[in-house]
Amino acid sequence: MICIKCKTKVKKVDNNFGICPNCNKKYTFVETYSRIVGYIRPLEQWNDSKQAEFHDRKLYSTESQTVF
Repeated sequence: MICIKCKTKVKKVDNNFGICPNCNKKYTFVETYSRIVGYIRPLEQWNDSKQAEFHDRKLYSTESQTVF
């Protein structure tokens, strides 16, 4: 995880919490699941390249769009 305040890698204190070593901002880790190649796995178990690809994804909403 990267600190949203100073863009430094957050250091895990334990399985649920982390802290930024640069600005001391505290973080709670949430396990994220997503579908990859037909099955659902925790994001933390993905390899580094798949995790990077996940963070590059753009989310779209169809709420304001008309679907025909």
